[in-house]
Amino acid sequence: GFFSTTNTVHYLIDKLKKVDFFLKIDTEGTFNAQHIIAKIQQIPATNAHTVALNTLNIKHKLLFQEC
Repeated sequence: GFFSTTNTVHYLIDKLKKVDFFLKIDTEGTFNAQHIIAKIQQIPATNAHTVALNTLNIKHKLLFQEC
């Protein structure tokens, strides 16, 4: 009917289905991304990883590139 429900789930990156949030960090300059990842990992029940751009397909690279 008109108000029927659907249970469709879409993922930003299919091979990273367990990821709840993506944080893009511009590493130009004196920024230490590994330090930030270590700090995030200190938060209880949280995990942080880097994703190498060369492992993503072109569609996902375009999502994360700078404008």
